[in-house]
Order: sequence, then structure tokens, then C-alpha cells
Amino acid sequence: MLVINVIINMLRQHLVCTERGYRSHCYLSMLFTQWEVIKFTQDWKRKGRQAGGKSYKKQFACMVYHLRTEKQPPDKNSSSKEEKATFKKFKNKLEKTITCRNYLLEMYEQV
Repeated sequence: MLVINVIINMLRQHLVCTERGYRSHCYLSMLFTQWEVIKFTQDWKRKGRQAGGKSYKKQFACMVYHLRTEKQPPDKNSSSKEEKATFKKFKNKLEKTITCRNYLLEMYEQV
């Protein structure tokens, strides 16, 4: 995987330096992004299967929520219904993104 990351970074630098064409750049940029998503999804699934994986994913969701909203995730006892509802909407949106990534990984694995 490390070799792939080095190659991807070298190709990106080459595209930026040579400016070979907007279409080629867009296509390769999209291709690299999809490859990164596939690698991330593989790592995400692997992490979920390990001991403590579910807890890790829950903490990750809370951290992303805090970074995006600058609010602390709701606490079971002291948070309002509105705060809990906002967090639930955020998690639902995050779950849809994860589902899309899983579909992409499934397609990749079938090829």
C-alpha cells in the first residue's frame, strides 16, 4: 500500500507541474479520489472487525461531528432532545456516505 501511495502522489505532482490538459487532470483526479475512498473503506471495515472496533467507530463519528459543527456530541443524560435530534440527523447522513463507500468497495472487489 505504501508504494501505491507514493505512486499516486508522484502522479498528482506530475499533473500539477505539467498541466497536460484539464480533462486528463479531472479524470485522473477523480480516479485517484475513488482509489483513496476504496483504501479508506477497506481500512474502515478492517478496523470494525477488530476488538473495540464498534467503540472506535462511535468515537470517530463523535469526533467528526465536533469538527464539523464545533459542538460536543450529545450526552445521554444532560442533552436536550433538539441536540440529540441534530446528532441523529448527522449520523444518518454519515451512514449514507459509508453505505456509498461500501457499494464502491463491493464493485471494486468484483472486478
